[in-house]
Amino acid sequence: MLSSEEHRYTMTARFCALPLFGMAFCALLISCNSEVVVKNKALLTGRWELFKALRNQKATETLDGTYFTFSDAGKMTTNLPVGPEGECDFELSGNQIKQKSAKPLTYNIVELSDSILTLSIELRGMPFQLFMRRAAVVAPAVQDNLGVDSVRVDSVPR
Repeated sequence: MLSSEEHRYTMTARFCALPLFGMAFCALLISCNSEVVVKNKALLTGRWELFKALRNQKATETLDGTYFTFSDAGKMTTNLPVGPEGECDFELSGNQIKQKSAKPLTYNIVELSDSILTLSIELRGMPFQLFMRRAAVVAPAVQDNLGVDSVRVDSVPR
């Protein structure tokens, strides 16, 4: 059986350990959150094309053809009809993309994977959800010095 002094020491140690554990846990969460932002920025880079849009939770075709392009240098381009199309800066903060243009916008990232990007945004007082796919990267044709597309010699019929 523990003496009263040993019992007091044990209880004090427990109460001191609890706040230390809590601070360590918070530090871990904060450091993990930083890693997610970096990971998301790498995943975000590239061209994204709209395949479905919802306005007020109902399908809409008014945004068909919308695209977003994000560079790893913090530049973005979109043809979302809320301002002139052109390159502008953006900032990734947590699960938000902050478009730094003449008409700043904030997009909430609902889902981000290597092939799917889902954003939510409020435009003119209405909620929108934008469902996008990563666009396929098309390699340019190789041209010779005469400006003619190259053809492999072993692929020419004889």
